Amino acid sequence: MQGNPTGGSCKEAASLSLTENQSHLEHNLINPMPWILTDAAPALAAAQVNTQVEFDRTYRTLSKEQGYQNRNLLFIAGLNIDISPREDQVFPLTKFIPWAAYVQSASSEHRILEQRELYDALMASDSENPHKIDLEEAIAVMEKTKEVSISFEFRKSG
Repeated sequence: MQGNPTGGSCKEAASLSLTENQSHLEHNLINPMPWILTDAAPALAAAQVNTQVEFDRTYRTLSKEQGYQNRNLLFIAGLNIDISPREDQVFPLTKFIPWAAYVQSASSEHRILEQRELYDALMASDSENPHKIDLEEAIAVMEKTKEVSISFEFRKSG
């Protein structure tokens, strides 16, 4: 990431005091706001900063949480980029840009893969998934399956 934070009023405006009502996202972005505002692509810069902060918070939680100890674990963080659909498309395209990964083995060995190392590992992986699901087939089975009726009789108002 690159940018050139400015001094003066922009920096002062971005270093507003934090309040109790501040959202999680605002907390992640307030300190780097001068860099974000002066970046050539501010929305992308903000997404990168937030992804980095959330990755750091999440991997630290996963590495300490007792329920995740002695387990194989792979946590990949990245950016989802929605690309507006063309006129002939119904849905937007979504592209995932991997950012970093936390890899933990059941023997408690762990490491972080930075973006380049993660990208290289993903590209070296087999692209065939023997456990993949055919979504069209799964939906067809759901449509043919007898409906399960759920009663809400307990909600009768008196």
